[in-house]
This record gives sequence, structure tokens and C-alpha cells, in this order.
Amino acid sequence: MLFWMARISVKRDTSDANRNGQWIITSRFDDPAIIAGQGTIGLEIATQVPDLDAVIVPIGGGGLIAGIATALKR
Repeated sequence: MLFWMARISVKRDTSDANRNGQWIITSRFDDPAIIAGQGTIGLEIATQVPDLDAVIVPIGGGGLIAGIATALKR
């Protein structure tokens, strides 16, 4: 990941890299692999507290709650 001071540079540089096939752009939250990774938190919760009634999860992009809810549903 590249960090630049100006957003214009970031957009231009990431667009060029993506256009040239150098990067694979993934969403921070709306990607099956990201959601599965977040689901490991749900598995840890279920392992440590088997008779759990509720879990409170902060919601931003939705990936964290999607992963935890999927893991705890099973």
C-alpha cells in the first residue's frame, strides 16, 4: 500500500497501477475473503463463550459484522 500526502497522487498512481495489471484492488469490507477473515473473530468468541446470548459488534463498512454473524450463525 502506498501512502501519499495528496489524494490526487494516490488516485492517479493507483489507477495507473491497476490499469497496468500490477495490483489487485479489493474492498476493505465487501470481499468474501475479508468477511471470512473477520469471521475468525466470531469463531473465537463462540469457542470462549459457548452459551452466548448476544454479541455487540460495531458497524462501519459491514465486513466485520458480516463475518462475525456468519460464523456465529453456524
